[in-house]
Amino acid sequence: MLFQTLDDKNECVAVYINNELKFKEVPKEASKTWEYSQFLKGMDIEYANIYCEGKTLDEACPEHLKKDWDNVKSKLKAFIRSFVESKVSMRDNCFFELTPKKFLIEYCKIKNQITEHIFQTYSRPQEYDFYRDMTEFLSEIKYRRLNVDSDVFKQNIQDPESLKLYRKYKDLSPYINYNLFGTITGRLSNDGFPILRFDKKHRHVLKPNNDYFVEIDINAAELRMALALSGKEQPTEDLYKIINETAFDNELTRKETKDRTIKWLYSESDEYTDELKHLFDKEFLLKKYYKGDHIITPYGRRIEAPERNAINYLMQSTFIDLFHRQVLKINKLLNGRGTYIPFLIHDCFYLDLKREDKDIIAQIAKEFSDTPYGFFKCRIKVGKDLSDLRELKL
Repeated sequence: MLFQTLDDKNECVAVYINNELKFKEVPKEASKTWEYSQFLKGMDIEYANIYCEGKTLDEACPEHLKKDWDNVKSKLKAFIRSFVESKVSMRDNCFFELTPKKFLIEYCKIKNQITEHIFQTYSRPQEYDFYRDMTEFLSEIKYRRLNVDSDVFKQNIQDPESLKLYRKYKDLSPYINYNLFGTITGRLSNDGFPILRFDKKHRHVLKPNNDYFVEIDINAAELRMALALSGKEQPTEDLYKIINETAFDNELTRKETKDRTIKWLYSESDEYTDELKHLFDKEFLLKKYYKGDHIITPYGRRIEAPERNAINYLMQSTFIDLFHRQVLKINKLLNGRGTYIPFLIHDCFYLDLKREDKDIIAQIAKEFSDTPYGFFKCRIKVGKDLSDLRELKL
């Protein structure tokens, strides 16, 4: 049965179903709604916003409902504006406790109509279960407060730049709200704390809530993906070292090897083709995944692209989809522990580690590296803040 949630926080259980508002529990017959709320975790629910792959209610609303939706939306904005002006925190209060029941019913009725339209006009995505699991995981992150220590800039508060940074980080929202559908390749975008564009110079402002940050990322991630899709085995050592020895007579620095290889792989240039083709078969990749004006990735993403961008999009998208699935494995492994995943930054994930869980780092690294495309070597760093991270050898 179609229903709507009245808040997305775990402690704010309330739904609209069968023309009524229900509180404290979700009726068993509830089966379809617009989007996920934390108190729905583990329930057999279909989410319309996943069917339309992240469209907003504005974008999903059919033409014949737009007038009614715009009317309700303007009332909703007025309520939210009043909360802001009254300094009422929506994180600390339940939306339905602050809003008249008459409006809640009006709002949910039109959401039901939009939701029903989506289920009638969209097919269930091939990767629906993955999108649902990622939505649940990102919702956990959304309500975890970051430990932002803006006081580190007070040490030199007489300096105008330090004062500016203190004010900036003091006033930033200490929460991350990722958008699973924010990019065409599957990379996350986010609101709130700007973790995806966080200046490395200022990362010492972010401290763990437990004892340590642990950073885990894949060595030469997208190049390893290209190797895998070319049908080649994964080396157990640094891939850049192997490329340098194989293609460049061991004459380049690691950075030069990375830059030249990626430039060749992601461009139409034939420079270095003879040396690199036995590792990365560009012609094979284009023939298998490029369809004239778009690519179809192994995970079923269809991405519009000219040929010059095709391999770039293919590697980036395929790896990020693999990466997110590996992160979900780790999140499941951490279930019931004090250690958790506080955020992702592109193709790195982080642990907020409790000291007593340090023995599981090796297991986490092994599980993360063990992929359907072979064993992807990873690098591990540990530190007391996000800036002071030092490599950990296991």
